[in-house]
Amino acid sequence: MDKSSQGMDEMGAPKGWADRIATMPTQWRQLFAPLPPGSEPAWDQRMTMLAVVALLLVGAATLIDEQASRFAAGTDIALYRWLSAITDIGLGRWYVWPALVIVLIVGALNLDAMSQRGRQISSRLFGNALYLAVIVPLPHVIVQPLKILVGRARPPLIDQGGPFNFDPFNGAEIFRSFPSGHATTCGAVAVALAIWFPALRVPMLLLGALAAWSRVAALAHYPSDVAAGYSLGALTALWLARHLAARGFVFQTLAGRLMPAA
Repeated sequence: MDKSSQGMDEMGAPKGWADRIATMPTQWRQLFAPLPPGSEPAWDQRMTMLAVVALLLVGAATLIDEQASRFAAGTDIALYRWLSAITDIGLGRWYVWPALVIVLIVGALNLDAMSQRGRQISSRLFGNALYLAVIVPLPHVIVQPLKILVGRARPPLIDQGGPFNFDPFNGAEIFRSFPSGHATTCGAVAVALAIWFPALRVPMLLLGALAAWSRVAALAHYPSDVAAGYSLGALTALWLARHLAARGFVFQTLAGRLMPAA
């Protein structure tokens, strides 16, 4: 049994909901227990560097906010029409609800009646589905208040105040442009896919970025909104995966690697 499966079993592999509820206090203690000396932290210097790069990317994106939005408003190219049509791929419900269904179904199973291979597969499925159900809404704890705090007007109001039209604490949907919530979800899901399918890591991250850019094509957000949301979602998902991997739960740490293994 590999480290990730072993960690799942140690933390109470789902034998049925009664057993899982009974072991929850132990699971929570293990999830947040201090790491042994020498363990790789979830947030290290490389993560800090990624956060700095993300901030620089958001700053650079502000330089093209107006041009990109006016281009999206005036273009009729097929790619932008297609992106506008699929922009709701960034809605969290497409990922959270199926993941929760898997969690509920697998969590109700009695793994004692399964073979060792069956227990491994079920435990991994449970853990990864639970991970997805958490990483999609988790960054929105920051994103949604930030939208209201910043109060940036969306692109449809660009002619009234330009791309830097702010009305903090307005709360109206038209003044909730920064950061993009859809792009946040795209960033989180892209990192999850990159971990699950390491051979397709770069394509997954690029496809996630393209899905996030659909918010620009749909005239719902500026490029800097998208860059901020995508970065926040991706960093949150990566941090949580590294946090779990360091404790042998769901993922496992690879020496010297930024991304853990599924």
